[in-house]
Amino acid sequence: MASARDFASDDAGMQSPLRVLDVEEMLSTPPPPVPWVVPPILARGCATMLAGREGRGKSMFALATAAAVGAVDHVLDIAGMPVGLSGHVLYVDAENGEHEVHRRVHGLSVEAGTLTYVEANGFDLKSHVGELEQLVRQCTPKLLVLDSLRSLAPGLDENDSQQAEAALRPVVRLTQQLRIATLILHHASRQSGEYRGSTAIGAAVELGFTLSRHEDDPMGATRRKLACWKSRPAAEPEPRWLTIKPDISGDILLMEAAPFEPERPTPVRDGLEEALRELVGGCTGVPGHRGSTPSTPPCWTFADFARHVGRDPKDRTVRQAVKRLEEAGLIHRNGDGRWQPGPEDDE
Repeated sequence: MASARDFASDDAGMQSPLRVLDVEEMLSTPPPPVPWVVPPILARGCATMLAGREGRGKSMFALATAAAVGAVDHVLDIAGMPVGLSGHVLYVDAENGEHEVHRRVHGLSVEAGTLTYVEANGFDLKSHVGELEQLVRQCTPKLLVLDSLRSLAPGLDENDSQQAEAALRPVVRLTQQLRIATLILHHASRQSGEYRGSTAIGAAVELGFTLSRHEDDPMGATRRKLACWKSRPAAEPEPRWLTIKPDISGDILLMEAAPFEPERPTPVRDGLEEALRELVGGCTGVPGHRGSTPSTPPCWTFADFARHVGRDPKDRTVRQAVKRLEEAGLIHRNGDGRWQPGPEDDE
């Protein structure tokens, strides 16, 4: 059997790219805890991707996270997520101009000396990763933010797995070698709701989240949903809701929010209601059919309605459908408790 020493160097005495791990030692000791910087989204040695559609607040969330990680004098949390490790932050930005950055660092109360903010013009991850590594080694950050993949790798064909791998793999290796946490901002897919482009993009990172809003949310201007689509170092966390908004003083607030719970689709109830509408609408006693009102208009009990749709008379879904027809003015209850078509006549 070949030993670890057999792979330590090649024929020329050079260091081999293959390193045999000591599995026996691993089995005799418990694995170390996940080195969280901000659980469950950022960990040392791990690259995290935060995807989202335009205008969903990815950059604001990332900078708020940077401000919290840089708050070395006091413990903060980010929308209920505790900061497990404080330290310097390096933010490389090819999306937002200096004026917008100025406004945001003031609004988020970034502590002086905790953030190195770099504007990237003409930078390309595919060819300038060496410059990025030099900058990281100079700043020794706990957190590196790259905003965003599309702008920092111009011309990248996101659907080409080889190109995506070439752009992201050096960043991931740098993250692992220097034991920093890296947050990569990216755009979300309209179809999947996760990241846009080749599956090689999602495969390259250890953690993946999407920041989104629900189109029916009345608080959608400020409320966001943070959902995990990949978590290699730990179990996938439950979705988290948060609020991102400026207050009247100009400060930018990032806090936990109550979940938005859209009305659940009720295809069964809606289908029953539609069937009952057809029943009622097909009767000649419905208002609007001039000259067709019979001398004795039709009437129904709950049992009649239920029988028409093939349900039990005690089925609450049938009763809810009947109630909605009444609220819409399509039926009314007569003196003997039965239902008749049309609104109740005024006395």
